[in-house]
Amino acid sequence: MKLNFGKFKGHEIEDVPTSYLAYLLEADFVDYEIKAECLGIINFRYSDYELPTKHFNYEIIDKAFKKLVHKHHPDTGGNHYAMIALNEFRQTLIESL
Repeated sequence: MKLNFGKFKGHEIEDVPTSYLAYLLEADFVDYEIKAECLGIINFRYSDYELPTKHFNYEIIDKAFKKLVHKHHPDTGGNHYAMIALNEFRQTLIESL
């Protein structure tokens, strides 16, 4: 998928830096299909990253997850693919505790 806006217009989304993908996740003008693609790429890029779990506990993960679910759930205007990525990332965090 190529971006059709911004400073990376015309670039494949897989080639865009992670920091810009994170920016797109928070931008109001970006549609949910692109946000879901960004989440998937970020999740893939960090799938081998060893998380610093000593700073995490289940309550912190659960609180952050619920906040993100409220924002990205399809029932509240979010995207199904974003929820899949969120669920996978939450599970990864919990398993690493």
